[in-house]
Formats: sequence, C-alpha cells, structure tokens
Amino acid sequence: MLSLGGTATLENSSKSVSQYSLGASLAQDDSELAISTTDKFNLFKLSFGHTISPKYEVAAEASYNREKSSVSMATGLKYVTDNATVKAKTDNLGTLSLAYIAKIDSSTKLTMSTSANVKELEKGQKFGIAITLDQP
Repeated sequence: MLSLGGTATLENSSKSVSQYSLGASLAQDDSELAISTTDKFNLFKLSFGHTISPKYEVAAEASYNREKSSVSMATGLKYVTDNATVKAKTDNLGTLSLAYIAKIDSSTKLTMSTSANVKELEKGQKFGIAITLDQP
C-alpha cells in the first residue's frame, strides 16, 4: 500500500508559510519503507522496518540535515514475549538505548529505560521508569 501525506503551517499575521513537510511510505506484507522531508525541506529521512516474526522486528533509519550538512543513522530491534517487550536502539553517534516494557496485569504496565553514549560514558547515563495504569 502506498501512502502519501504532507503538512503546511500558514501564519495569519504574516500571510506566510512557516513550516511544511512531505512524506511517503510503501508497506507490503511484513516490511515498510518510508521517506520524508520536514523542517522546510532541511531534514530528509529514509527508514525501513521489517517484521521477521511475531516476536522479532528490526528497523533502520538514515537522515540528512541539509542546514548542518550532517548525516545520522540508527538501527533498532524489538523482541516481544507474552508479558514483556524489549527494545534496543543504537546510532552512529554512539548512543545505545534500551527499554523493557512489562505487562504486570491487564491494566498495569511497567516501563524501564536507559540511554548512554558508549563513546563518552564518563558524561553519565539516563535512566527512566514509568508505571501506566489503565482503567479496565
């Protein structure tokens, strides 16, 4: 399936367009390819996701910032069990992020996450924890 979309923000006071973006994606079976441009065509992204099995998914993204002339890349994976999900992501800057999402019961979810730049561990790491309570 091919999907296309875009946005634009018109400022009434100045009668000018302040933001605009475009995107397209192609999804087929267990894979999706997407391309987008945002921030007035300054940021371009190409991403690919693939479901290997009901338990495993992988993804990759490359982006180019025209204003900064910089390229960034990231890869990620997701593993799902009956009561938990584990996610991992790394990028070309050395950032490694991990998340563990556990389903405690039908209305409670626990999320624990961490992120660190493995090239600069002396600068510290980020940790997070969240509990989500849904009404049954």
